[in-house]
Formats: sequence, structure tokens, C-alpha cells
Amino acid sequence: MFFGKPIDINKSFIINYAPIFSHLKRSEKNLILRNSKAAHYKKGDLIYKQGDPPDVFYCVISGRVKISRLKDSREEVLEFLTCGMYFGIISLLTTKVHSVNAEAVNDSLILRIKKDDFDFILRRVPGLAIDLSRTLSQQIRSKDYGRGPLKSNIISIYSAIKGIGRTMYAVNLAISLRKETSKRVIFLEISQSGKEVLKILNTEDIGELIDLEHSALQKDMINKFIIKNQDIDIDFLNISHNPQAETSSEQISSLLALLTNDYQYIIVDLPVQRGEFVFRALTQSDTIYIITDYDINNLKATRELMGDLFKNVDYPQEKIRVILNAKKESSKITYGEIVKLIDHDVFANIPAFWQAADRIDETSLKVVLTQSDSEYARAIRRIAREIGGVLVGLALGSGAAFGLAHIGVIKVLEREKIPIDVVAGTSIGALIGALWASGKSGIEIENIMMGYNKNKGKVFRLLFDFCLPKTSLAKGKRVTKFLRRYLSNKTFHDIKLPLKVVACNLDKREKVIFDSGNLVDAVRSSLAIPGIFKPTKSNGDLIIDGGILEPVPVEALTKAGIKKIIAVNVLPSPQDMQEGYKDYKYYLEKKKADIQKLNFIVRIIYNLRFLFRKVFFPNIFDIMVNSILTMEHVMAKEDCRKANVVIHPVVAGANWFEFFRTEALIKKGELKTDKALPQIKTLIGQ
Repeated sequence: MFFGKPIDINKSFIINYAPIFSHLKRSEKNLILRNSKAAHYKKGDLIYKQGDPPDVFYCVISGRVKISRLKDSREEVLEFLTCGMYFGIISLLTTKVHSVNAEAVNDSLILRIKKDDFDFILRRVPGLAIDLSRTLSQQIRSKDYGRGPLKSNIISIYSAIKGIGRTMYAVNLAISLRKETSKRVIFLEISQSGKEVLKILNTEDIGELIDLEHSALQKDMINKFIIKNQDIDIDFLNISHNPQAETSSEQISSLLALLTNDYQYIIVDLPVQRGEFVFRALTQSDTIYIITDYDINNLKATRELMGDLFKNVDYPQEKIRVILNAKKESSKITYGEIVKLIDHDVFANIPAFWQAADRIDETSLKVVLTQSDSEYARAIRRIAREIGGVLVGLALGSGAAFGLAHIGVIKVLEREKIPIDVVAGTSIGALIGALWASGKSGIEIENIMMGYNKNKGKVFRLLFDFCLPKTSLAKGKRVTKFLRRYLSNKTFHDIKLPLKVVACNLDKREKVIFDSGNLVDAVRSSLAIPGIFKPTKSNGDLIIDGGILEPVPVEALTKAGIKKIIAVNVLPSPQDMQEGYKDYKYYLEKKKADIQKLNFIVRIIYNLRFLFRKVFFPNIFDIMVNSILTMEHVMAKEDCRKANVVIHPVVAGANWFEFFRTEALIKKGELKTDKALPQIKTLIGQ
């Protein structure tokens, strides 16, 4: 059954339902009935491709169809079509080959009318010809396809066993999607009881169960079963599932396709029982999340599940995302061992949030609302923002000591609760970004660096462990020791915020983006200023400071699909340097004048200091680093053109090695970020 009508009269339904046909006379509708056929297409089937001859008129009865075209060798999605929408008409009326591809996104039933039959119908039904001509004229003038790619997402949540946080994840993801995207969300609880989630949420009216085995899927009928939860602002549909029933397996495809007409996000909480029903639902999904935890037996069960999945579901592996739930005490098993055990990458690690060992309560189902600052809520929110295409990225640029201003930026973002989903860092930006991503707050990072404030000796001891100048003037071992003190042996998998560290492969002259492996090794590579710090090695290649190729790592974020980017460029411009030079000259003249008023001994001491500075400054370090920073400034300016908001915190007169000016540099980062807050908040709210 479909919309209350038998499968063999689906044509009758669509001719009465589709706007293009619904106003026609009964005799005209019967003419179309006699000259059309209903064809089934499986998910992923190509209905026609660019360049195919026009030979059929198509109208969607059920399912979804994606209209796309190739542009610069990449797919450009133009539109998603659902029940009652037609396509192929432009090519049919103009007799030109198809300029787009049409692909079934789900199992779909499509009304087909061959070209000769279509021409015959148009001659007999002139009103239809006029309507179609008007549509053709509008589309040719606008060169547009409907409203654009307004895609619905069917997201299935599945697990090999019960009690590892599947439903908790599913409900919190649904709530987050609604909150972060403002799009319509419906939650499907599929089980034999079918009402557990609404009971736990204390919903007053938990409604009735839809029995897919015996229910006719009419839209009006389904609407009666939908429960609107005002508290969390998402809809619920409770589905009774009998694992032995074959009919319900066939109906789930039609139900999901039907819901895509009204909801942008459909969250399906699937039962753990494997069978045709579950596999059919998974096949129709746009993304599948497999929930597991650190327990070795559960990981083995997950691997078995994945094997079954790949055997029974024709589905791209990259769309299957494994979520590692840390609800139980983590074992000693490493990330690498987990990946090897399940034979699949882990998409995300969800921090622990469990008030009772294996019990779901109202609090746990609404963590993203009731405990919004918890690590669990932040992780779920980040996944929801990734699904919704509203991730916010922070690009922290290179600049040696100038980069201490990044700390001030972070402090303001934390104070204002600005959500940052991904951080990318180059050189000093990689260092500050790694400390933050590892879980340290802006204030904690400030406290670490304030240990060097007004302490030149400590700064020089950290930076300059001299060596024979073969590849560098300093070994960089003390910097590595500093990194290990605060990052220990963490990997990218262990940190709390996704991080991308940018470096440069000197042998291949190409950018390297580290987002896996040992954190200290990646940051140390990005800090390897050419000629100053010894380069690191990766697979035998020399790796140096990422600022050489991408001083402000905006592109590292755009390539990861981040569309909202805040860039922090700490490199001084020529104008900043000239202003600093004038201030410094003024300071020197004033200082010399003041010295002349002092006694003879003090004047000698100060004059010796000036002489020392003349002899040793500028030195090879100054010349090399300032030359690099001058070059990087030009590239940084270009990098920042791709960002939505640019923060440029520069302290006039500061120098690249002045890590002992911590307080002033951090303060400048705070001031500049405060000024940029209106722009940032506008960006976040878009």
C-alpha cells in the first residue's frame, strides 16, 4: 500500500496528487494513465546521465531523486526532487540531450511517459502543454533548478548490542540538529514497545504506535501518529517493529521517503536485531552511525556487525561512521588497536557522561540542553554542526612570539561562549592550538606562557640550544621537552577538539596537514623555522615550519568543509613595522636624553648596553626570521581573504623573539577580538 492505495494504482495516485496533473479533467487523467508506466529504481540507480538523448518524461511517485551536473570535473548538486515533482521536461521539449544527471537517492518509484506517448498527450491536452511551456520558459530564463539543493538527511543510529549509549546519542543528536540548524527534525523510535523515549522524556501524550505491517501509509494518517514535543522542539514517530514481518521491511523505504517531504533531518534509532527490515532502513540512509565503546567484546561484536553490514547493504564505507562512546571506564586499548580490531576508522570519540552505569534517564537524553557545557554535549553539538554544514573553524597563524596574541583571542572566545568546532594552526599557532585542543583553557595556557613574562634568560634558554650549523643553528630539543611537558604522549585521537597542524615537506615542496598520530611530533614539525630549528623527518622527508607555505591555515579548514572561518593573523604589516620603528627611535632618543641626566657610572653602563646591541643586533637569527616573516606577511594577507572574520592583533615595536612580552601580546589579542565580536556573533548566527 502507498498513501492508502494499492501498489498497482500508484500511477492513479500521482496523477491526482502532482500539481502538474491534479487540475486536469478525469478523461485527461485517464489518458495519462493509459500512456504511462511506473518504474522502480534502487538507491544509487542512474535514471539518466548528462548527454543522454531525451526520450522520457519523469515524475516522482515515491523516493527521492538527485539532479546534478559535472562542473570542473566535480559534481554540483542542483536539486533534490520528492513526491509529485517532475523532471526531464526541458530536454524533452527542446529535443536537446540531457544537461544534467538524475539519480535515485532512495529506492524510488517513478512515473515514466515515453516521448511519443508524451507528444500524443500534449496534442490531446493543450492545457497541460501550456503549463509545461510556461515552466520551461521560467527555467530557461533563470537557468535555475527549483529552490536549490534542499536536501533531507536520513540518519540511522545502530549498534551491535544494547546498553552502550545508542539511544542517548540518537536523541541528543536530534536535539542538537534542531538547535544548531533550525531545520525540522523527526525522531523515529523503532522497537516492539516503541514508546520508551517519550516515556523517559515525560511527554504527556505519547500517542499510538504505527504498525507498518498493517498500516496504509497515507500522509494524513501518518500525521496523526506524529507527536510534537514542545520541550525539545522535535517531532517523534513511534514504530512497532515485528522482526518476523516481511511487509514492514518493504514499507520502511516508503515511510522514510515520505518523511523527506516534510523534514530536513530524520533520525532513525534502529533496534539491535539484524534482519531485512534493519538492512532496508540502513540502505535508505544518507549516513549510518555505529555506536560502540572500549570494551573488547563489544568491539569484536561491532566488527562482526560491520561484516554483516558490508555483506547485506550496498553502501559506501565512508558514509558509515563509527562513534566510540567512553561511557564506561576506558581500557588500556589504544586507538590503533581499536581501528585494527573493528577494521574501520573511528569517526569520533564521545566523552563519558553517565550518571548511572547502564540506565537512561531524562537528564541523559537531554544532555545538550541541561548540561550544555559538558564535554559530551560539546562533542554531540560538533557532530550536529558538521551534519548541518555550519561548523566554525579557527585558523591560528604563524609569527613566533607575535603568536602569543592567540591566547588572548582564545580567552575572549571562551568568555563569550563562541563555539569553535575545528582548529587549524601553523607554527606558533599550532603550539597554542594544540594546547587548547588538548583541553587546556585560555587562562591555563596564559599561565604557562606567563612563566616567561619579563624573563629574557628563560626565553633564550628555551629557544637557543645551539648546535653545529649543519641544518640549523638550534637543535630544538628544549622546545620538544617543553611540548612533552604539556602535551605528554597525546595523539590527535586523545584531544578534545579536532586539530589540523600545518607543516611543509621541504623535499617535495608541498604542504603537509597533520591530523593523526603523535601530537608533539606534529607541532614540533610545524615549529621548525628554517635555519633556526632542526627540521624533523616524516617517511624520510624533511619537514619544516608550515608558515613557509600557509602562514594562516585557512585553506586547511576550507578543504575540510568548514564554511565559517575566523582567521587570526599575528604577522605585522609594513605599516605596523614602520610605526614600531618610529616608536623605537623615539624611545631611544628619549632614553639617551634621560641618561645624560644620570651620574657618570650609570651613563657608562647604559652606553655599554647600546654598544652591545649595535654589535649583536641585527644578528643572523634576526635577519633569517624577519626575512621569512616579511615573505609570510604577503601570503598571510592572501590566506585571510578566504576567511569570514579576520583578527589582526599586533603590538607595535614587538620583535619575533620577545616571548618575554607575554602580557602585552596576550592583551592585544583580547582587545582585537573584543572589537571583532559583533562580526563573529553575526557569523555564528547565520
